[in-house]
Amino acid sequence: MTLIEVLVAALIVALIAVGTFSAFGAAGRTTSDTRAHAQATELAGLEEERLHGLPITELEQLGTKIVYRAENGDCIEESAGTWRYWTQGTTSFCENPTGLTGTTYTGTRFTVTSSTTYVTATAGSTSASLTCLTTAGASSYLQSTSAVTWPALGSRPAVTQSSIVSVPTSSTLLVKVLNQNSEGVSGATVALTGTTTLTRTTPSSGCLSIGGLTPGSANVQATESGYVNELGESSPTATSVTLEKNKTVEQDFHIAQAGKLKVVFKEAAAAHKEVSSDTFYALNSKIASPSGFVGGNTAATGLPTGSTSELSQQLYPFHNNKYAVFAGDCEKNNPALVNGALHDAEVEVTPNTTSTAELELPAPKITVYEGTSTSSPKLASSEHAMIVNVGCESSTARNMTSPVYEHEARIKAGALEPAAQPYAKELKLCVTAKISGKYYKDDTTFTNTVAEPTTAVNIFMSLTTPSTEHSAASSTPYTCP
Repeated sequence: MTLIEVLVAALIVALIAVGTFSAFGAAGRTTSDTRAHAQATELAGLEEERLHGLPITELEQLGTKIVYRAENGDCIEESAGTWRYWTQGTTSFCENPTGLTGTTYTGTRFTVTSSTTYVTATAGSTSASLTCLTTAGASSYLQSTSAVTWPALGSRPAVTQSSIVSVPTSSTLLVKVLNQNSEGVSGATVALTGTTTLTRTTPSSGCLSIGGLTPGSANVQATESGYVNELGESSPTATSVTLEKNKTVEQDFHIAQAGKLKVVFKEAAAAHKEVSSDTFYALNSKIASPSGFVGGNTAATGLPTGSTSELSQQLYPFHNNKYAVFAGDCEKNNPALVNGALHDAEVEVTPNTTSTAELELPAPKITVYEGTSTSSPKLASSEHAMIVNVGCESSTARNMTSPVYEHEARIKAGALEPAAQPYAKELKLCVTAKISGKYYKDDTTFTNTVAEPTTAVNIFMSLTTPSTEHSAASSTPYTCP
């Protein structure tokens, strides 16, 4: 019984000790956290005072700055995995600490983030708000914010202090960088050249207010790696703006992660087997004219091989707005325009993804004969052959390399290769051939407007009209087109 009493007493003492030490530990952590909060509050206040001591032009063009500070407020930096007191010289944000430069620091590391943005003044019933949140808002005041965090803070909100200062008369540029969903693009590079040259990075809101600018003409550009504008350009031409004294000029940019487009060509007949073709066209109604991109073998060198092609141009992923895609070189090859009973393929391009479209092409019933009638032998092979997409000769595209409307072909055993051709109200087949020691050339136009053509297109190479002939040692001057 005595042994049991001793064991019970020991257990009670242990429980009391654990509770007591846990309370001591919690109290210690609370004390440490309270001290860190107090230090962070003091650092935020000192940062705000220091910001207001900067020249107004520097404060207006501050953007966002991040520095690391020790418990005593001195700047620290990381070098080779070790935190040391600042050794990089004097800047407006960090100065070498007296007697501590380069010394190892092991205390609490505070991250101090400084930023400025413009605020519009109250006008009547309209409350003051951030200029970036308004349309054509005036930059009446400058709001500076200092936020302080430290590792033990975790996911809790940073300790912040903010203040407002009035700004003198100057030109201000308000830049908004938005994606396809009209959401702010964070981390985009905004470059300004002209009366003032500077580069800034957009915050999470995608909005920058840049003040203290000299009035006059300037160029501004917004880019981000892997992003394109609505014209599919990854490095678009800078936009010209005119900065005016005591005014805020707003410039919006729309960029988004690019998508790509791949197509599979199939014959329009019932079998829908995969076929070879050269080019395809993708257009979007939200793009200013010319609103389309041509992809595939735009150089038109050699015969098409395989049955797939991929647009080399990256495309902007319009929100809830699909691209119309069809085989051919221009909008006149759109099946819906050629034959109202048909329609193009509609494809939604999504960011950082390759979208696939299946495109149909009809195969015209073309036969080429050596002689002057269908009883003549079929042309075994051509010296040269080319399909000319007549309706697209004067067309333009965003990434066109001229001429994309001419496509290599060939005649083999009287048949056209490739047999499938884009929908068109007018195509021209140019053929040159050597028959019985003489060279012949024929240009024949035909239509390709239905999914399964039934009208035969017979070409007779030896006819006087429209063919011509000569007996020289080469096909010159008989060339296509």
